[in-house]
Amino acid sequence: MRVTQKSFPIVVLAVLLLTGCAGEKNKFELDDLKGCWYDANKNVYEEWKEVGKKHLSGKGFEVKGSDTTVFEILELKEINGTLTFLADVEQVMGQGIIDFPLANRTQNGLVFINQEHDYPQVLFYEKISADSLKVTVGKFPLIEDKNPMVLNYVRKK
Repeated sequence: MRVTQKSFPIVVLAVLLLTGCAGEKNKFELDDLKGCWYDANKNVYEEWKEVGKKHLSGKGFEVKGSDTTVFEILELKEINGTLTFLADVEQVMGQGIIDFPLANRTQNGLVFINQEHDYPQVLFYEKISADSLKVTVGKFPLIEDKNPMVLNYVRKK
């Protein structure tokens, strides 16, 4: 079945209904992001700290030997009543702050979308377990993206 822009909402609804049956143990909350996460395959980290109620700040970085390179400054906060993922990639891409409003909340994940941005357009944070997080980054609609970037994070203790 080919998923078109027109049929995408139906596909998303089906996925939401199926993932909604996952049970309470995987329910995704903002607090689940707090801490330091590591993807061994890509050698990248993501670290989140609480700033306030429904407000986290973070950074994406890599460590090579004794050198740490921060490639994005991150923030999750409500803007005009909508949870919004903010990525400041000025140092890397010269684009400044890019916002991704929350588009969908599943039982175990958060989907942020900004179709006007060139890449990425979709960020899907999915809680696998208390210490495992999958982040899929790609073009909209994500289901049609042939080469999304997938980060399989484990919580650093």
